[in-house]
Amino acid sequence: MRVWLESQYDINEKSCWVWKNRKDADGYVRVQWHGKMMRVHRLYWLLSGRTIPAGLEMCHGIGCSKACFNPEHLRADTRSANMLDRHADGTAPTKLSAEQVRDIRLDPRSSRVIADAYGVAQSSINNIKLGKRWSWLV
Repeated sequence: MRVWLESQYDINEKSCWVWKNRKDADGYVRVQWHGKMMRVHRLYWLLSGRTIPAGLEMCHGIGCSKACFNPEHLRADTRSANMLDRHADGTAPTKLSAEQVRDIRLDPRSSRVIADAYGVAQSSINNIKLGKRWSWLV
């Protein structure tokens, strides 16, 4: 499998090993391995003899393609670090910035008023205030 994966990429200007075939809607690559669908960057990491310690995620470097599986561009890290990278990279799926979320947590107004002010759903504000969303952000 490792040899086959190594034949499935092009190298971009940032030395990313970018998958040259189909990607999912989020820009990642999924392949089947032993009956299980896995993201290719996780699979290649494991096939390269590395481990992903319990509780950690695979993180791409800032500016790295989501379709990259160059192990030099990957690291195992916390969810918090991964989300901070995604925000710095502009790839996090949100309308809000980390600074705005911090402000929302401190805002004493009603969730309806805050939601209107930020152009998001009231449920998003409630989830932020309850710690159900953006919980990784301290």
